[in-house]
Amino acid sequence: MWPWGHLALGYVLYSLGRRAGRRAPPTDQQTLALALGTQLPDLIDKPLAWWVPILPGGRTLGHSLVFAVPLVLVLGWVAHRRGRRSWVVAFAVGYASHLAGDLYLAVAWGNYYELNILLWPLTPTVLYDAQPSVLWHLSSITLTPLFLAELALGAFVVALWLADGRPGIGSVRRLLRRAGPTPSK
Repeated sequence: MWPWGHLALGYVLYSLGRRAGRRAPPTDQQTLALALGTQLPDLIDKPLAWWVPILPGGRTLGHSLVFAVPLVLVLGWVAHRRGRRSWVVAFAVGYASHLAGDLYLAVAWGNYYELNILLWPLTPTVLYDAQPSVLWHLSSITLTPLFLAELALGAFVVALWLADGRPGIGSVRRLLRRAGPTPSK
């Protein structure tokens, strides 16, 4: 799944989950935590497998529950102490949706051995014939039904995000303002 597909899937699940629980739409902070959770497995694994060949593949450490569960538990403990539990829930939903997004087709097609990534390094990982280049992946996009479904999900999530009041934008703007150039004296 492409990064925007992971983000879209995570946002739809989190936002609709909040609606089902009759809660307010996601806050800026929850949305940013969710976005980080949807991307973190690939931000860990892809560079460490493709550019600094420490990991055997692009779906290993960050995609493993052996890593993810302790990470979420530690973050949950810290967040609980600081009164920010909802941020960790959002992060965990994003992280779990990433793993589900990478594996749902394998399960649908009966390729259950691909679930091994969830227990790496306790189980062998599935190695994919992938070119270690983001540009190669972008240049190889084809308009398959699956890719078009991801685009449709993207359109739906944009509409949902707008209906939720565009959460996340306020925090990003504040960060950019703080990081911007300082006035000279």
